[in-house]
Amino acid sequence: MKAMLKMELTRAFRSKGMLFSLVVGNGIAILFYILVVTKYMKGFYSTLDYDKTTYLLSSYHCILGLTFDTFSYLFTFIVPILAAIPYGASLFMDKKDGYINNILIKTDKKNYFLSKLITLFISGGVVAATPILLSYILAIISMPSTRPYVESGGYMIKGFHMFNEIFYSDYTFLYVIIFIVFDFVLFGLINCLCMVFTYWEDNRFAIVLTPFIICYGMHMLSQYYLGYYLSPIVFAKINFLLTDKMTFIYVEFLVLFLLAITSLRGAKKDVL
Repeated sequence: MKAMLKMELTRAFRSKGMLFSLVVGNGIAILFYILVVTKYMKGFYSTLDYDKTTYLLSSYHCILGLTFDTFSYLFTFIVPILAAIPYGASLFMDKKDGYINNILIKTDKKNYFLSKLITLFISGGVVAATPILLSYILAIISMPSTRPYVESGGYMIKGFHMFNEIFYSDYTFLYVIIFIVFDFVLFGLINCLCMVFTYWEDNRFAIVLTPFIICYGMHMLSQYYLGYYLSPIVFAKINFLLTDKMTFIYVEFLVLFLLAITSLRGAKKDVL
């Protein structure tokens, strides 16, 4: 199992698709820093020059995915596609090329499919989390990580938002860690949908686009019928999580997890 998982992880992380996704994702983070964060920096230091008593925004106001600007929305919108590009169609290509027949002679089917699923989860999570981490690093080396205060009025996180007690504390960095882990798990699970739909789709590009189509479809349904807070594109920005709506979010995570597990049914068949 370990050897198979290592081999699949190597295939995913050494692929041109992974390089492309990381370049695009981190490119958005860098553009966000250049075009958005630098404006915050100018305002911060110019205000500090003449008024040292006012509440000032900190590095926690300058993290990709926690702000209300074009780059944060763009990143959250396209990350399902970026996450799927490196490895989403791997099982489909293994079937098409006949590679799966050779590999199943040498290893147990369950190990093969489970390694595929774990690799999908990890690769998708890494693609989603890396730009956020880069954005956080750029923010903390450019601006002070002072404790946020509700009184400043500069933060959109209120008492009815999840983890607000952590954000407005001396341990705000934990909020950022939770945010990164949350998106890692969310987009990792969403990426596993590629394997689920490999059994129904017969087109490589359709499989790669499946997570995005589902996310966008859920987003449209949520916006007009179900409530915006149920859209994964919305609650991927963790500062949109409402405390009294978390039950619905947990259900969505559970559904994604169960769908991922169902993809292992391929291990019970001799021929896909």
